Amino acid sequence: MDDDELILDDEGRRVRSPRRRRRDDASDEVDVTCPWCFETMPLYVDPSSHGELVQDCDVCCHPWAITVSRSPEGALEVWIDRAQ
Repeated sequence: MDDDELILDDEGRRVRSPRRRRRDDASDEVDVTCPWCFETMPLYVDPSSHGELVQDCDVCCHPWAITVSRSPEGALEVWIDRAQ
């Protein structure tokens, strides 16, 4: 599957395939698309992060509802939706 392919989950939330790249702080990086302004940007996720987070878009400043999960092997999955 292509890293740049846009995917929708069962609830219609935008999902991007993770692009796993290690940085010095061992974070994971995924490219996400803002559900408000549709700009694509990298999102750095701490390896210990999981669950639901809220973060503002760096471009339009609207809030995102971010859901982070990991497979038993540690593969990162990130879902981005508009926060209410």
